Amino acid sequence: KLSHHTRLHSCLRWTTLGTIVIDRILSVEWCLRKKNEDRASMDLPIPAAVRADKYLTECNEECPDAEVSGNTALLLSAVNVSNGTANALSEHALGEVVATMRPPLASDTASFAVAAATRVWFLTRKAQLLPENQRVALEEAFANFPWWITSEGRGEGCYWTENHLALLLSSACLMARGDELRRRARERLRYWLGLKRVHGFYEINSPVYSTLTLTALVNLVDFLDPDSQVEEELRGEAAAVMARLLRTMALATMEDGKLVCATTRVFDRDLTNFHVARSPRTIHAVAWLVFGLPRSPDLPDSCRGARLSRTVQGVSLASSKWVRERADQSAASIWQRYSNSVVPFGHGSVEASPVVDGLSLSDDVDQVMFNFSAGLFFPPKLVKQHTRSMDQLKLWSHSHFSHLRMISYMPSFFLKTTAKALSAVTKGQQYSQGELVIYRGPGACMSSLTETPHTAGHLGFQKLPWVVCLGPHVLWLESGVHDADKRAKPAICRDAYLPMVVQRKNEAVVEYEYNSSASFFHSRLTNSSGEGVQLLSSTPYRDLDLKQIGQPGEGKFQLLYLGWVLDIEAPSGTEQSPVEYTKRTGVFRLLLAKTRNSQRWCITLKPSGGTYEKACDTAI
Repeated sequence: KLSHHTRLHSCLRWTTLGTIVIDRILSVEWCLRKKNEDRASMDLPIPAAVRADKYLTECNEECPDAEVSGNTALLLSAVNVSNGTANALSEHALGEVVATMRPPLASDTASFAVAAATRVWFLTRKAQLLPENQRVALEEAFANFPWWITSEGRGEGCYWTENHLALLLSSACLMARGDELRRRARERLRYWLGLKRVHGFYEINSPVYSTLTLTALVNLVDFLDPDSQVEEELRGEAAAVMARLLRTMALATMEDGKLVCATTRVFDRDLTNFHVARSPRTIHAVAWLVFGLPRSPDLPDSCRGARLSRTVQGVSLASSKWVRERADQSAASIWQRYSNSVVPFGHGSVEASPVVDGLSLSDDVDQVMFNFSAGLFFPPKLVKQHTRSMDQLKLWSHSHFSHLRMISYMPSFFLKTTAKALSAVTKGQQYSQGELVIYRGPGACMSSLTETPHTAGHLGFQKLPWVVCLGPHVLWLESGVHDADKRAKPAICRDAYLPMVVQRKNEAVVEYEYNSSASFFHSRLTNSSGEGVQLLSSTPYRDLDLKQIGQPGEGKFQLLYLGWVLDIEAPSGTEQSPVEYTKRTGVFRLLLAKTRNSQRWCITLKPSGGTYEKACDTAI
């Protein structure tokens, strides 16, 4: 009996184990089948209207007013009023936006507020769906708003960067009170649209500013009156400019929805922490709403259209008629997975604003504002005209120019000499002409910026001249050697030496020249030594496979990541440095070449093996 029970117990034990194994196999098979089904369903494009509704629903569920800006909260409440789920706008958000628009303007973000208020006005059918007090508050805000730099009450308003011009001119064309105001706004807007359609964008592929310009264009396409011949012509121009903007952004938008590209204007946060939950990445919302990216089920929800950026740009696009009805058609034609692209931008004129389609700017103040939008603040050829207009407008007291107030006290014959002395800084701030070169492969992208006239050896402001994206990893070169323990405020890609960059498809040469006059300003603006160049990464050293090849001291390295090889030929004596660069932004230094001599980095991005869809050559 004992033997019999032992055999029975053993049999049952193995039967139970077999059952568990079979269950596990079936479970794994089911999971794999479900994952494949999910992948197949994600590969099918989700209609733009469904994406927009999903985004707005999550914005309402996840974000009470206190967690977002007044502009975003006001737009969300306007969407709810327009679809009948609310009877009035958020009082707190409305008060905040109206206060921002009240003259004298206390902030340079007033243009963001007026663009949001413009969309609110049309979403609520010209405020007819709103309570009387809220309609009157909006009307008064528009009636008193200083629409141009010459208006009374302009205060700290900004009327000269590319995105501010787009937001202000589009809103003025739609909402300015008075025939003369709207006529002048249409003239400036028509010239701005022609300039962008023919010559491209100064703030090219900026993860922040390109999206603001996009919201201004979407307002025009959505709300210009189709029954008016003048406005319908402007709508066609705006649609053409928006198509160019989206094509340029799509060339460098990765499969996971992020845009990391060489650009003339970037912030620290645009290079790091892309996949953090509740990440405030506006560009992710744009990629999801306009391009339908990403579709991969392997990515976390925060990168797949859920809990994305709740910003004025995202809500503007989600509530746009054009996005809901036309985005799918446009995305199919403009988003190319793999391409070698050369995108020219700017006109290069430093004499005056160029003639575009027979249009030009005759007013001196208008010319100065458009020159400022190209970063042409005080070049020697324009310094007299610009200082004269600054005196006329009393702009020296503006916070953007107060540090240059000494120029206003100089005699006119000394202005050119002063402008040449300051060119070590001011020349690097120009972005009036250049080329953006992009190489794309599956999960990888390398891009660079070549500007004309060459700004190598000068200090750049918010410029990112070269960058590589490998899946979730972002790598870039930056001049200056920083002390992680002593540096108080990190400022990536701000006021650093600009290199000479030459990129041919997947090969790039980045050469830094030491400039003693620029070094004086560099150390004071960045709190760092002008000696040396660093290869920085948005991810920890341990997440990247960096190997030294060749003889020690030759400066030859390879970085491997999921089928890609980044060959790096750095200046001799380059150190492999797994030292954390700054804890505050999560940026890490991988390589360091410390010398005052000119430094040449040769970098090649190539697949480590296998084949992929061949890149096609494109140009915009």
